[in-house]
Amino acid sequence: MSAEPRWLTETEEQAWHGLLRMHDLLVNRAGRSLQSEFGLSATGTPSSPS
Repeated sequence: MSAEPRWLTETEEQAWHGLLRMHDLLVNRAGRSLQSEFGLSATGTPSSPS
């Protein structure tokens, strides 16, 4: 017995896309902060001194 998936309502879909955008912004900002403050890259490999 396979049930059909319940799709998101328009409001739920807008909230989901907002969450994804916020996640991307947070990850990017954290990456920039780690790079500038501690010299860490997104992969955890220290960057070479400039």
